[in-house]
Amino acid sequence: MSNLVTVIVAIGVFSVALLFIGVINAPSVSGLLPPQNFIAKSIASDAILLSWTYSKPDNIKGFLIYRRINNGKWNLLTTIKNPYITSYLDLNIKSNTKYSYYIVTHKDVFLSKPSTILEVSIP
Repeated sequence: MSNLVTVIVAIGVFSVALLFIGVINAPSVSGLLPPQNFIAKSIASDAILLSWTYSKPDNIKGFLIYRRINNGKWNLLTTIKNPYITSYLDLNIKSNTKYSYYIVTHKDVFLSKPSTILEVSIP
């Protein structure tokens, strides 16, 4: 798994704007830790609850939650912009499906290493 992030940068110079869309390796910040105690559990046939802890919320901007369905491609599920929110309810769930999740902490353009990957199968 790599720490890749899509970044959109807009630069304006004398009324001329340059828009660059690309994928870059996000640099890590010393001391920027991934979330700990990450838990993913099915709480209903159509809902998975994700929860975690973070010991230094004053030092970050929030969390990025990634999801993979049935060994497919990893996609950004949501961005949590409040570092004090440490749970998320995934309501876009279907039966007979395996869901995998991981979380990274972000501070501006910097990312932590990913949390452990958790899997939940919905019968």
